[in-house]
This record gives sequence, C-alpha cells and structure tokens, in this order.
Amino acid sequence: MDQALVNFVLHDQAQPRDAFVNAQCHSHHNDPRFAWTEFYQAIAQALLNYQDKRQALLQWVMKMAQHYELAYLLGHDLQDICPFTVLGMFNRGITVQKRRAIATELAEFLGVGLKAPQDFAGIPTLNNQRSLFFHPNHRHGCQDIAQLWQFFAIALDYAHQATAENTQRFMLHYDQVSAQYAVGWNLSMGLFWLAPYHFMSLDRQSQAYIEQDLDLSIVKHGVKGRCHGHDYVQLKYALKHYFHSAYALAHNFPELALYAWQQTSGLKSLSQDHDQDLTDVSMALKELPVAPYGLQQLQQEGCFLALDELQTLQQRLLYKKNLILQGPSGTGKTWLAKRLAYSVVGHQSDDHIQSMQFHANTSYEDFIRGWRPQPNSNGQHELQLVDGPFLQLIEKAQHFPNDRFVMVIEEINRGQTAHIFGEMLTLLEHSKRHSHHALRLSYAKLDEKIYLPDNLYLIATMNTADRSLTPLDFAFRRRFAFAQLKPSFNLAWHTYAQQRGISEGLLQHIAQTMHALNQQIATSVYLGQGLQLGHSYFTPHLQIDDEKQWYIDIVESEIVPMLVAYYAEQPDEVDAWYMRFMDHV
Repeated sequence: MDQALVNFVLHDQAQPRDAFVNAQCHSHHNDPRFAWTEFYQAIAQALLNYQDKRQALLQWVMKMAQHYELAYLLGHDLQDICPFTVLGMFNRGITVQKRRAIATELAEFLGVGLKAPQDFAGIPTLNNQRSLFFHPNHRHGCQDIAQLWQFFAIALDYAHQATAENTQRFMLHYDQVSAQYAVGWNLSMGLFWLAPYHFMSLDRQSQAYIEQDLDLSIVKHGVKGRCHGHDYVQLKYALKHYFHSAYALAHNFPELALYAWQQTSGLKSLSQDHDQDLTDVSMALKELPVAPYGLQQLQQEGCFLALDELQTLQQRLLYKKNLILQGPSGTGKTWLAKRLAYSVVGHQSDDHIQSMQFHANTSYEDFIRGWRPQPNSNGQHELQLVDGPFLQLIEKAQHFPNDRFVMVIEEINRGQTAHIFGEMLTLLEHSKRHSHHALRLSYAKLDEKIYLPDNLYLIATMNTADRSLTPLDFAFRRRFAFAQLKPSFNLAWHTYAQQRGISEGLLQHIAQTMHALNQQIATSVYLGQGLQLGHSYFTPHLQIDDEKQWYIDIVESEIVPMLVAYYAEQPDEVDAWYMRFMDHV
C-alpha cells in the first residue's frame, strides 16, 4: 500500500481507493497488547486448508480432547467438526495455561510457526456448557457444519477485501448460519477470532459496553432477537465511525473487546483464584464496598463541571493513561483528582488508589525504589532495597489485572519529575503498557525487569500559580493529557452552596465580586489567569449556621492574604477590594 501511494503521487498511476478505504488501521498493529491477533489470523487462514480434510482435523481434535479432558467433545460420537468449534477449543473458560497449551498444539498441527499468546486478556470466551457451534445429534448436523465451513471462507474473503459483492455474500450467509441450531451469539465471537481487526464480538460483555458506555444501539432484527447480517454490518460501520471520534477510548475491535472485558470484569478478580496464594502477600486487597461510584456520584458530591465535561476528562484519562489537572488555586484540583480516580476504579475504595505529594526534596528513592535501613532477623538494622509507593501499586495492578488502579500525585510540578521518575518516564507512554517494554530499574533485584500494566492510571495536579517552579519538560508533558480547571461560580456552585445554608443575596455578591476580581487578575500584566482565585474558597461542604461569620472568616483569613501577596506594592488596591467584599456585610 505504501508503494501504491508513491505510485499515485509520483508516477501518475491510479489510486486504489477501495483498498485504502477497506484496509484496517495500521497504526495499532504494533500495539503489544494485541500481538495475539497475528497468531489468531494465521491459525484461521491455515484452518481453512482443512475444509476438505475434515476427518484428519476431527482425529486431531478428538486426540486433544482425550489429552486435555475436554468432556464437551468426548461426550458425543462426532462425525464431523466445524472451524469455529476448533478455534473455540482454546477460547473457553479454562485456565490460561491450558488455553496456551491447546493453541500451541493447534499451531503445530496446522503448520503455523507463530508462538501462542502469553495471555488472553480481552479475548471473548465461550460458555463451557455451550462450546459447540452445532448440535451433534441434530438431524441437520452435517449440513449445518458444511454451511459453517462455507461461511468461514466467505468471512475470510470479506475480511481481506470488503467489496460490495463480498459484503452481500457475507450478510446473506450470516443470516443462514445464525439461524442454525446451537450457533447463537457465539457466531460473532467466532468471527472476531478469525479476523479481530475486521469483526466485532457481540458477547454479553461487549454488548453491554457498546450500549451502555458508547451509547450505540444494537439493532436485532434476526432470529430469536439477535442481529441479522445487515444489522451486524451496520453496527460495524457505526463502531468504525466511533473509533475516529475525537476522544474515542477504543480505536479498533480488539481494543473495544479489551475495554469491554475490563469494564465488566473489574471487580470479579478479587473473588477469583489467581493461580497463587495471595494470603501472605502484603498488598492483598481488603474487602471492597459493593456500592459503585461513577461520574454522577462525583457531581452529586459537589463537582461543578457539566457531565459531558467530566466524561471528556475520564475518556482522556482512560485513553492516555496519564492526566494532569492544572489550574489556579481553589479550583478543586486535588478534590477532583481523588474522585475522578474513584470513577475510573468504579467504586470508593482506597485499596485501588495510592496518593503522594511531590515537593522539592522528593526523589527517585522515595517514589520508585531505594535503599532503606530495615530490621533483620537478628533485630539489627541493615540497608535493604525498599519499594516506593509507585512500585507497590504497579505490583498490585499486575496481581489483579482485571481491576483498575490509580496513582494520584499532588503538586507534580513541585518535584524534579525527570529525576523522580527516572527510567519509568519511558514506560509512562500509553503505547508501552506491556511486558514487552519492561526495563531494568536503577536499583534492580536480580534479573528483574519492570513494566507498567495497562490497568494502571496516573492523575496529577499542578497549580498554575506557582511561577517559581521549573516547568515540566516536553518529554514529560508528551506522556500526559492536560485539563484546565477554571473558577466556576456557576449555577451548580450556587445551588450547592444554597443547600448548605448560604442565602441567595450573599451568593450573588460572592459571584459578582469574585468575577470582577478574577477579571482584573487575568488581564494584569503582572499577574495573569494562572493567579485567579477559585470557587473552593467559597464552597461550604458542611451546613452553615452563621453565614455572615463564615463569609468574614474566609475573606479575612484566605482572600485578603492572597491579595496582599499579589499587590505587595499596591496596599491601596488590597484595601479597595477588602471594602468591596465587605459591602454586603
């Protein structure tokens, strides 16, 4: 395709527009999270060679069924086998080790030289009780299997070249096959396995994610309330349109399946066996509260951003993995950072969140790992390597890959970030959140290498009023999304404060005075927008019995001292603003 584009630009050759339009996005093919897709596609292509050699394939399947004790295959006198059922052998609810072993055996049998995936995160799996794509005792069993093979070949053709003719053939045969006994929604999973960048899975998790999180309708005009071929293709186009939207979290079907899996399976990992005994692990998680926490709860607690603004913030964080909330003093950066972390985790549990405040003396040893005096078995102290809070959270996130974890860093620009993060700066990139990018730490233990897992997020705050601090360098900034918070003396703030006992008249006076003050600060050549004063100064979080005393205390103990610092050479300006604030008292 590169050469075709060169020929079009330089050599006056016709542009192959259909090929470009129907091609999958190449920018995601190097994402290590989806290295498994190459293996799956190679297996599917090699499996097609057995369409006319099904008895040899069936013999191998039964041999594997005996070896790995696959009861759902052994319990029937199978006379034929379909390609989707073969792929389903290592895409069921079994251990990762068994999935990898079966996939490896299948690759060897088919002559595929690629290694089986190390993990299967985000790949939809069959229900163990319904792992066959056909009914072995149904009177149309042989005919159904033949149609499944035919559809398998048609789907591969459609994936390779989505011409109008191939699209029509695909939709027609999709309708025929989906109406067969025992196929159901499993058909969409089978399509996803054979060409992950071309077909979406409509398993239960993905359907919930598409409808609830992406707010897309899944039209179901097919048999038994399922999609027919046209519905499926139209949804495919709608999702591809979403992938190109400004703040789309997923940008292809494998990524969509991964996020659907993370979103709906997040809390389950705490009650599942992780193939290891975590009772002696010091970071074993406490029992979680069952109450969910989302953006609506965040709003109800006193956030004055609109819901669509909060959704944008959350989407930026989920995609970029790292977010900095910056703004003037009093705009609620720290308050919002903690609650935004709760909304990403999905519940209000500090077991999934680690907080730290940076300052001028914060070091790599404080944040990542360093030598610390520790008591030994003899009761004496000796230097030992001790993990800092960030490394502890990384280890916790790796132990529980189905959950989300958030590191909250307050005043990130008060520390020397390049020194504090060290080699971790490279791993912050959202595209490097995989074991393939693991690095050796400055203080490494034996042959240990560290990587940042995909389920770990960073939220940091930065006060734009701190001019004396060293700006963040561009290499660091490039790895973060930024959100600017502003003073918000709006209707939401007004309603919230009124519910806590502040009168309508005083609230109007505060809003008008602060708006005027902030305008003067913003337009001053000596001050600027970064030194404006936020709404948090006048946001009561408890019921106020004496609003007059509450107001005077804030003006005299918080607002005036800030103005004294701003107008150090203009004491008359401070006095004028003090009198203006007190006009209402």
